[in-house]
Amino acid sequence: MVETRRKRAALAVGAHDLEGELARLRQRLAREGALKLSTLKAGALRDEICERLVAEGFELGATFLRQPLAAQLHDALSRQEAIAVNELPERVRGASRTELAQAVDAQVARGELRRILRGRAEYVVGARHAVLGERRLAALRDTFSDLAKMLEAASKKKNVGLLASDIEQMLSAAQRVLEEDSAPRPIDEVAADEAVTAPAPAVAPRAVAQARVAAPAEVDPLLAALDAARDPGSGMSFVPAIVRRLSAAMPVSDALELLMRAARRELIELRPEGGLGRLSDEELALCPPGPAGTRLSWARRSAGASA
Repeated sequence: MVETRRKRAALAVGAHDLEGELARLRQRLAREGALKLSTLKAGALRDEICERLVAEGFELGATFLRQPLAAQLHDALSRQEAIAVNELPERVRGASRTELAQAVDAQVARGELRRILRGRAEYVVGARHAVLGERRLAALRDTFSDLAKMLEAASKKKNVGLLASDIEQMLSAAQRVLEEDSAPRPIDEVAADEAVTAPAPAVAPRAVAQARVAAPAEVDPLLAALDAARDPGSGMSFVPAIVRRLSAAMPVSDALELLMRAARRELIELRPEGGLGRLSDEELALCPPGPAGTRLSWARRSAGASA
């Protein structure tokens, strides 16, 4: 019955008129992004037009015929670096807020878009942007939390300051986190990262965080040496003591490289000696170099690293 009405409608307006109407609608969709169904020709002809345009890749909503929401989002972000979530309805035509939210969720899940915060407002950006994920945000939070505590403690004591080298080391740790994400990543790599950072319903958040920074097998000996050398009072481990333990199974140069590799992977934190005069020449040789001519003589597991 439906096919009969469509055939009659097509015959009534003629193939030429139908193609002409389709061409006009394509131009309007390209220009306006969406068209209200109520503005299209009624009846069987509207069904035929919608079917043809949907087959070409356009989308049919409850009250609109539109360009695909994914295409509209990407087009909007190609003209603007970041768009506030509450402004998306002004950039995307022909979708309810629910449809738009679902489209954003789907693209985030595929790694085509990323959600970010700027101040207190939530934005979306394209996958080409470097975005700090949950693990790196946790590393930055720990770094600046420690710095804030040091600054607060120093502010409460008269005539007490902080070593510039200590502050430089903490800021250098934060800079390394940023440098790891300084270049945009391919979409498939971003999608894989999203899949890891999305919390699984059946797993506790703490377990997810610990799994995310689990140490590869190659650093197991390092972590064992770090734990064995840990000072109960400070919770820190003396790096020369760690290297001495490792040097029983590998050259000192390899042990130092292993320390730096673990630090780059955010499995451990390395901190400089408060004063170089406290270290013997032998101990200095067992410490990797730090910023501003310092030596990294203290280490501890990073927050959330599995013990």
